[in-house]
Amino acid sequence: MTNHQIPISNKTVAARLLEIGIWSLVIGFCASALAAGPAHPPVVVPREGAAYPAALLRIDADGKDAADAQVMLGVDGKSRTLPLSSLVRFGAPAEPAAGPLMLTADGSWIVVDTTLEPLVLRSEQIACDTRHLGRLELPLDKLRAILFHRPAGTLDADLLLQELTRGEGHNDQVLLDNGDRVLGSLTALNSDKLLLQSNGRPIEIDARNVAAVIFNPTLLHTAAATAPHLMVGLADGTRLDCAQAATDGTKLKLSTRFDGELKTSLSNIVWLQPLGGGVQYLSDLEPAGYRQSPYLDLKWPYLRDRNVLGGQLRAGGQAYLKGLGVHSPAALSYTLKKPYRTLAADVALDDLTAGQGSVVYRVYVDTGDGKWQKRFDSDIIRGGQPPRPITVDLTGAKRISLLVDYADRGDVLDHADWLDARLVP
Repeated sequence: MTNHQIPISNKTVAARLLEIGIWSLVIGFCASALAAGPAHPPVVVPREGAAYPAALLRIDADGKDAADAQVMLGVDGKSRTLPLSSLVRFGAPAEPAAGPLMLTADGSWIVVDTTLEPLVLRSEQIACDTRHLGRLELPLDKLRAILFHRPAGTLDADLLLQELTRGEGHNDQVLLDNGDRVLGSLTALNSDKLLLQSNGRPIEIDARNVAAVIFNPTLLHTAAATAPHLMVGLADGTRLDCAQAATDGTKLKLSTRFDGELKTSLSNIVWLQPLGGGVQYLSDLEPAGYRQSPYLDLKWPYLRDRNVLGGQLRAGGQAYLKGLGVHSPAALSYTLKKPYRTLAADVALDDLTAGQGSVVYRVYVDTGDGKWQKRFDSDIIRGGQPPRPITVDLTGAKRISLLVDYADRGDVLDHADWLDARLVP
């Protein structure tokens, strides 16, 4: 940053060593802490203004895309209709239920229900049952991967999902529970075994030992993402990237890029989040500068739409799709290309800290004279506290800087999140 740099604190090496010492204790019970988190009633987060509880009554699209659809909500016993694009989100994504997880080429997740029929490969299609979408038959060229066995640790599971989504190479890959990988071409898959053609010979693998299958990424085919589009979350943790959504009686019709039109009961919807429309997220912008004071040789990056360790953003037992993950002390600055009235976000330490850590959030504004003015200064935010909504006045701002500083015990486990951080014009 140039001109009147915002001060970032330093601390002792001992505090950094303390973090290294206790991290191994924390990571082991993160998954159980998340599983025991409180249930959240559906809450609407508007682009501007306070969040409020609501019920989803219907979506009217009339053949239009997600930007022009209207959503009807039940609020305090009355119906309220507003543009879907005016929402940050309705509800929140559920964690995937137990069972295989299919990852499609467009970024959707589908939770498979194997209690009725096993997942099976036939005629270049994967056939499977789902709890909320019925029986599906998905072409292999629309599938990126299938995750059969999720790691017990929350962070490990998140990082494996990211690896499966990236999908590199020119072969199908079978990932085994022991860490081995087998490359080749998948020819058969059922509840008992996988058959793979590798180096000109068949290989049979016990299905019980398979952690995941990554399909040859060079064979993937999917329609280009529409902008805007809509993320739809179901109660079993399924997440669908949809071009359109509209109610048909008690059903919600969903237009996807991997299987055309799907239908599910409106009561299965726990999360809606329009993307690429009326909300300008900071995580979709390139920062003008980033500064973090490392200890020893470990320098923490900032991550977009991830916590600072690379896992999904989670706070208060709830997953978030959009936001920024940093480690104190750190400052992110942005140059504003047009006027904005406010910056809105929820601030919290990520759930991965298991109740540890403590930070202070600050927001500075440069109105064009090169001098930083403090516009927001939080109380101490500690791990385990629920996300705190903030609104910061950006009147006259040409640049903004988001600062996270340490509080108690130095920077130990100060994995801080700016959740749903957005600019409001």
